[in-house]
Amino acid sequence: MFIHEIVMRSFSLLCVSFVLMSTVLPSAYAQLIVPTSEQLSAAQAQNENLNAGQPDLSERQAALERHRAEMERDYLQQERACYSRFLVNSCLAKVRTARREQHAVLRKEQLALDEAERAARAQERRQQATEKQLQQEANAAARRAEEQRAKTRYLEKQQKYELKQMQRAASAPKRRNNAQAYINKQTAYQRKLEAARAQGEQERQRRAENVRRFTAKQRAAELHRVKVERRQQERRQKAISDSSQNGLNANIISPQ
Repeated sequence: MFIHEIVMRSFSLLCVSFVLMSTVLPSAYAQLIVPTSEQLSAAQAQNENLNAGQPDLSERQAALERHRAEMERDYLQQERACYSRFLVNSCLAKVRTARREQHAVLRKEQLALDEAERAARAQERRQQATEKQLQQEANAAARRAEEQRAKTRYLEKQQKYELKQMQRAASAPKRRNNAQAYINKQTAYQRKLEAARAQGEQERQRRAENVRRFTAKQRAAELHRVKVERRQQERRQKAISDSSQNGLNANIISPQ
């Protein structure tokens, strides 16, 4: 009779542990379904593609400096040519006016280039902050997963110990039936746990695919925006250059 009470109490404890595990473990595993390394890889790929799609600002700056140097050389040549003409002051005034107009154009180009450089630096800072945050989230998820694994191992050891104790005490047929019922319940629980894990993995893969598609859309939209802005800027620069060239030609052709 005394042994029977011990067995029944052990069985009650095992039932309580089953209830606790069925309540805690699924929610804990659900918390671990967080895209971490996939998000980090996607953010890095987005950063690389954005950098590849942006124009080379250093090359633009070098081209602007070359244009400025060429303009100064042309100005000096035109200024020297004015001294060989009869109306020197009028010629110099026209050359200097053209020089001021060209300087204004170069000033606008320099301002646009400076703005592009500031935007690129701001984008780089935002990307670095995003990568840092994703890395921190990945580390936190890894720590939570390790803690959950430790808890699971402890509970499994407790279950094995309780089962061993109950099996030792269960010598009568009724006690053996109780042990078998416990094993069946544990097997059913393990099946449910594996099903929950499989469902969690499918959900993680689905979220990772959604992140990848969203990142691809964002990258395509950013590339399209850069191309549109580049074309608009080229059209504006060409229009300004044509206007300046027409004005310069008109000054050169006009009678002195």
